[in-house]
Amino acid sequence: MREKLERVYRMGIWLEDPYTNEGRERFERALDFMRKAVKHPFIENILKLRKIRILELCGGAGIGGIALGKALSEKGVDVDLLITDLRASALEIAKRWSMDVLGKEARVKVLDAREAYKLNERFDIILIYGLSIAHFSPWDFILVLCSVNDIVDDKGIFIIDQIDIRHSILMRLGYKEFVVERVDEDRAIISIHAGYDIIKGTAKRLYINLINKERVLMDVCYWGLAELASLVWLFFKEVDFIRMLGDRYFILAKGPRRKFTMKELKNSIPREVDLSL
Repeated sequence: MREKLERVYRMGIWLEDPYTNEGRERFERALDFMRKAVKHPFIENILKLRKIRILELCGGAGIGGIALGKALSEKGVDVDLLITDLRASALEIAKRWSMDVLGKEARVKVLDAREAYKLNERFDIILIYGLSIAHFSPWDFILVLCSVNDIVDDKGIFIIDQIDIRHSILMRLGYKEFVVERVDEDRAIISIHAGYDIIKGTAKRLYINLINKERVLMDVCYWGLAELASLVWLFFKEVDFIRMLGDRYFILAKGPRRKFTMKELKNSIPREVDLSL
């Protein structure tokens, strides 16, 4: 998974480097979102803390976490930010960008979000920004939720940034076997439908850069907002929504239920049994 993510992001389909014009625009949009989000009562309730511990999962170059840190620092809050991702190259950018924006270097760690419980820390805010949930099957996302539930503070909150893919893409445009993802002077990237895994609930897309012939086969989960939030509700007592832009929402959750353990889930992962003769 780590190698595939490095390769597909290296193609440049989604430009995340804030030192580029497009990446800087993404950061400015994230900062607008975060300034709006910190007005929500869930977050306002923890602004009285002298220091807020933030964990960003699937953070990449840290656009979301650093924007949240900036919005909180504008409220006079000291921020301790840890950015995690499977891609070490993106985390190096995050360290530099946090220094430029926040005046201090964020902590970074190469980490699978499903194994965040291994951090052995507690956090006041745990964030997944940048529509990263598409990388997780429903089964994988349950493991992410269990991990988050284990390390979020009793009074802490969990934030997910997500669009309703089923509505914004599948119902409006229809599922496309062939998509032109990005074309510019340096790349001509297409994606092609390559199958569907019924058990995992994920489609397979083959991403191809027609310039250098690089190709990566990735699993993609086309989440609707409702089923995503309903799974979060199983792990948290309260769930709210903030509409950011069009079909893009922040899901905010607080009150970890702590009803499941990672050991329990990992020991009972469902499997397909072949009983054919």
